Amino acid sequence: MTPLLAYLYLLSPLHTGGTSQEGNLVGIARETHTNFPYLPSSTIRGRYRANVGINIDSEDEDEVINAQIRRVKLFGPDLEDLKNKDFLVYYETETGRKLTQLEQGSIWVGDGSILWLPVSSLSHGVIWISCPLLLQRWLRLNNSNGTVKVEKYSSNIPKKESVYLKDALIPGGSLQPFENWQDFIPKGYETSIDKVLVL
Repeated sequence: MTPLLAYLYLLSPLHTGGTSQEGNLVGIARETHTNFPYLPSSTIRGRYRANVGINIDSEDEDEVINAQIRRVKLFGPDLEDLKNKDFLVYYETETGRKLTQLEQGSIWVGDGSILWLPVSSLSHGVIWISCPLLLQRWLRLNNSNGTVKVEKYSSNIPKKESVYLKDALIPGGSLQPFENWQDFIPKGYETSIDKVLVL
């Protein structure tokens, strides 16, 4: 198995649902050990699977069958695939394998966890918030041996400036320098993360 760490940079709010809680009709999926929101692997996998979809309007039957075979190889068959006898014959002819039951495909998708969370700020527009636990997890997933040594209120915002978050005020002089903050921003991706704060 070859692990690949991918990043999701959301441009708008996302709600993945979860179990409903007393007084809350629309629950949010949360990690059991941290209670942080997360993206269940089934949500990510379903989106990927939809992107490897089949162009039903295509007149080329071979193109449709090949796209369906590619999707089944990657994600495994669904119940509709197993009911389609013609497809099962094509699949066995093309791959040399017989499909008889639901099975895992060739890729495995894990849960998505938060690294930085955008928070509205009256004084600075948007500030990206994280915590040592999330930064340490990210280092571990990147196979880095480093450790997170950040103090409370570490930030790249000048120390003298007060930070007005949506429901909180961090007075000027409370901020600690966070010199290596860019080490914790995923490389190779275009983001607007330029003001950070670790709580």
